Amino acid sequence: MGNAVTQPGFGLGLSIVKNLVSLMKGKIDVSSHQGLGSIFTISLPMAAAEKQNVEPIQYRTKRQDSFTVIAIDDSHVQLSTIREAFASNGIVCDTCNNATDLLDMMRKKSYDLLITDLKMAEVNGIEILEMMRMVNVRNSKTIPVVVMTAAPNVSEKELLDAGFVACLFKPMSDKDLINTARKCVNGKIAEKQIEFSMLLTYGNEKETLENFVKEMTDTLGSIRNAAQEENRKKMSDAIHHARSSWMMVQSDESLNHLFDLIEDSTSSDDVINQAVEDVFAHGEAIIKAAQKKIEEVTA
Repeated sequence: MGNAVTQPGFGLGLSIVKNLVSLMKGKIDVSSHQGLGSIFTISLPMAAAEKQNVEPIQYRTKRQDSFTVIAIDDSHVQLSTIREAFASNGIVCDTCNNATDLLDMMRKKSYDLLITDLKMAEVNGIEILEMMRMVNVRNSKTIPVVVMTAAPNVSEKELLDAGFVACLFKPMSDKDLINTARKCVNGKIAEKQIEFSMLLTYGNEKETLENFVKEMTDTLGSIRNAAQEENRKKMSDAIHHARSSWMMVQSDESLNHLFDLIEDSTSSDDVINQAVEDVFAHGEAIIKAAQKKIEEVTA
């Protein structure tokens, strides 16, 4: 998908703006010249506001991870490696080597992600997952659980079907560990933030949602392709075209963060690639929520 100049969206913008402006008793003027473009001017009747001293808004453009992880393994060496990998990325990770300590720690503190080894001496990862869903300790019933394994006779599909949100096959790199954790946590957060009411203000809800899902899918594909080509201009164009749609469902934070990094010439490729993964986690969560919404409106 190209930029907004060469590739139109799915036609919601002007219709929504027209209706909103009419509701506010305003008007829209247009000036258009073939080959040059169009200028739309909105005029709204508004009362004069009293003068106020307003503090300037401080925008955050640097990445800030604010989630916590707990990991369980009966290998102290593995736990130390995991803890140091997260610490080097500014992420808090607590560790334990048995189920009793795991529950005690979760009673005292809330965590956003649990990482467990599949095969341990006293308990296995599937039993840890089942225990989480059975007990009522803080967010144990809903916390995302990632499994680690070096077992050659188990597939990723088997582990995901068992209820894990992701799996890490040993030996794993620090990058794989951090990327997987961020994707799982960010996807979970994104699900809670998605709001479709603005998108569905006008028009056929099912058709609007289906078009929205298609545009989201195309956008993610364009960003992924541009990232693989290390083409920041293409990424910037794709983000520019998609920002209004993401903003309408109140889930544009990761997309804006990626855009800020692309515009910053000092951003490294590794930092941008990580931001791309965050956008994909959010984007996939948005698509999943939209598909669920389609089922609701057609039921």
